[in-house]
Amino acid sequence: MKPPAFQFYPDDFIGGTCDMTAKEVGAFIRLLCFQWSKGKIPSCGKKLARIAGTNVTPDVLAKFNDGMNQRLENERAKLEEYRKQKTASGKNGAQKRWQNHSTPIVSPLAEGMANDSSPSPSPSPSSKSSTNSILKKPRKPKTELTDQEWMAELKASPENQGINIDTEYARACDWCRKNNRTPSRRFFGNWLKKAAEDKPLAIVAKKPFQSVTHNAPKGGWKSCL
Repeated sequence: MKPPAFQFYPDDFIGGTCDMTAKEVGAFIRLLCFQWSKGKIPSCGKKLARIAGTNVTPDVLAKFNDGMNQRLENERAKLEEYRKQKTASGKNGAQKRWQNHSTPIVSPLAEGMANDSSPSPSPSPSSKSSTNSILKKPRKPKTELTDQEWMAELKASPENQGINIDTEYARACDWCRKNNRTPSRRFFGNWLKKAAEDKPLAIVAKKPFQSVTHNAPKGGWKSCL
């Protein structure tokens, strides 16, 4: 790809065009731009006039030798050399980075194993990851309870003691039918929480109350008073 721009040195340009008119300077600039894009300017006077926007004088043509300004070509050569150097340095840097990444990283433990007489190879990154996956405790698959197991679990829960689960479930299903709702497990769980809040505080104790009787003392109870 051709470079889209060239270096411009104001002091050198002023020194080389100080004896030109404004039209000649404008024509010179346009011809330089045409040479940078096309390689050289044409030799036909009419084409030169169209490119320059005016008639090209001998003072302007003196800046070009065989259709080319040598100073402009020198700038083109320097720019191409600079681009080649940048391309080469970029390739060298990429090659060094690739070599650094491709070199296996050996830990001190792996080096000791390599120096050992054991024929086992040093662990690779893939083997390390597989070892880590083996050391991890496998997760137990989550099993879904059946409806019967779920109801049995609700009935066995201490929070639901004193609540008739079957009756509450029938009431919940009847409410859902009237209100166009789905009696899901989550809904029924919330229903039971509300039922637990509304249940009376006096709940059947886990163990029946046992009355304690004492034999009356000799002389009757009044003798103790």
